[in-house]
Amino acid sequence: MPVSIKSRLRALIGDFFRFNHTLSSGIFVTLRRPADFSTFAEIFVDGFYDKAIKDTIVNSSDQINLLDLGSNVGFFAHRFADILRGQYPELVAQKQVGITMVEGIKAVADESMFRLENNLGKLGRCEVIHGLVGKKDCFDYISSEYNYGYNTVIGKMSGSSTVKTAYYNLEEKLSSVTYDLIKCDIEGAEEVFIETYYNLLRRHPRIVFEFHHKMCDTQKCDRLLKELGFNVVVLYSNKEISMAYYYR
Repeated sequence: MPVSIKSRLRALIGDFFRFNHTLSSGIFVTLRRPADFSTFAEIFVDGFYDKAIKDTIVNSSDQINLLDLGSNVGFFAHRFADILRGQYPELVAQKQVGITMVEGIKAVADESMFRLENNLGKLGRCEVIHGLVGKKDCFDYISSEYNYGYNTVIGKMSGSSTVKTAYYNLEEKLSSVTYDLIKCDIEGAEEVFIETYYNLLRRHPRIVFEFHHKMCDTQKCDRLLKELGFNVVVLYSNKEISMAYYYR
């Protein structure tokens, strides 16, 4: 059976199987595909972003600005709100959170909007942008698979379905807003992103990258970020990926 047909069948099946749960913080989460379970585990169970999130909550001003690159269905926004409400309830009324999310697959961006709407008034002010991250302009082809957690413009599998998508130019946002925390999981395009916006990244105090060792030069990425004055904590590493928290 062709890969594209398999993906459509899996998507149809996934639409009928949703796991819904309200966390103790009051944040409502939905899981509907295997991709959701793996991403949920990374963010909520392993807590890869927790240190950066807590540092941001404690050290930022009352206005917290977040930028989620490769936002998928929005679990990072959910986790930030979960920690703020669950572990720092005394700061909830004080902190005003704004999060900008950029996602390369239109259907996934739309799905994230649906999930954000389930938490109105709890996640802060959310903006979801459909577009690729890396270059400032032009188009590229991103894989569009059932397991949307691995869609990429780098090293696409032969026979995989792809969608032509425009890059979103982040220059205005990165130059006009200081983001207290940037999360970047763009499946191999992180090297292009760092090179493209190198001079603007120095304006922002905290960035968490998921590096994909077989898709880009991750040692070069690390060197460039350290040249900008960032310290680094490696949160997780294996042969395929590493999670690294850069801060100043």
